[in-house]
Order: sequence, then C-alpha cells, then structure tokens
Amino acid sequence: MYEYRDFGKREPAVTVEARGDGTLLLRSPYQPLPRAQSIPHILMARAAAHPQRTLLAERAADGTWVHLDSGRAVANCRSVAAHLLARGVEPDRTVMILSPRSFGHFALAYGAMLARVPVVPVSAPYSLLSSDHGKLLHVAGLVKPRVIMVDDIAAYAPALGSLMKAGFLEDAEIIVARPASGAQPQSWRN
Repeated sequence: MYEYRDFGKREPAVTVEARGDGTLLLRSPYQPLPRAQSIPHILMARAAAHPQRTLLAERAADGTWVHLDSGRAVANCRSVAAHLLARGVEPDRTVMILSPRSFGHFALAYGAMLARVPVVPVSAPYSLLSSDHGKLLHVAGLVKPRVIMVDDIAAYAPALGSLMKAGFLEDAEIIVARPASGAQPQSWRN
C-alpha cells in the first residue's frame, strides 16, 4: 500500500456570479500557472527532472514488458526532429502515422512536434481492414504527407500500394518502425 503524501495543492475555490439573464460566471481567485511553450517542452522538462523514470512501456513479442525512460524517449524525439529537418520537411507538409501506438509512433509524433511539423495519426484499420482504402486516401488527400510511418512493411503493403497508385508517394518518405528480423528502424525512399 502507498503512503499518502500531501503535495501542497491548494484548496479548490470558485466564486459564482449569477446574472439576471441566467448566465453563471465562475471565477477562481488563483492566478493561472505559467503555460509551457508546447507539449514537447513539457516532455523535455519532465525528462530533465526525472530522466530515469519510465515514460512508456510496451509488450515485446515474447510477452515481457519493455520500458522506455524519459531521458531516452527525449533523445529519440530529438533525433527524429533532426532527421525531419535535415530532410527538409516543412510545416506545410505532414507526417502521417499509419501504425498503432508504439515507441516508434511516440518518437515520430513528438519529434515532428519538436520540428514544428504537423502530425496526423491515422486509425490503423483504415490501412489494415479496408479493401479499397477509401478513408486512408481521403485523409492523405487532405494532409499531403511528406513522411509516412508504418511498423510492418508487409502488413501495410496493400495500403502503401493504394497510396502509390493515387500519387501520394511520389515525394513521400516511408519510415518502417519495426523492420523484419529485429533490425533498427529504417527509412525507405520511393
């Protein structure tokens, strides 16, 4: 059992002003705390304070849990951001993630945010369960991806084939987050 610790939180306080027209105005007497510049900045600040804490965990193929600490996660995100900037990925083109949540998904999403590149996570069934990939093609038409991430090239081959036929892969880079045989993530250029 865990011991209760008081973290010094302030008591909730709200003043309510009822107006004649039925409007209720709620106010807090507390000044808001300073806002972080962005979600990646919050991640970096927390990782600087606690680099060894587990940030993410996922199951390995053998069923065991694999942990990723905050320090390593931020290093991965910065590496992805540097890669995207080196490739000339601009804010007017997006990173489209077709794979479900994973360490690679996290690194690419937050790395893109660090590089100020929009991220579009697309529901995996749009790629894996659809026979015509109509919804996937619609999303790709809206966002015009510059980078597309998949975690398994074989599983996503039909979806990538549909994207290629529609002309969305002409200048897009495909990142395979979990290549076969346990190799490191790789990049594939069409």
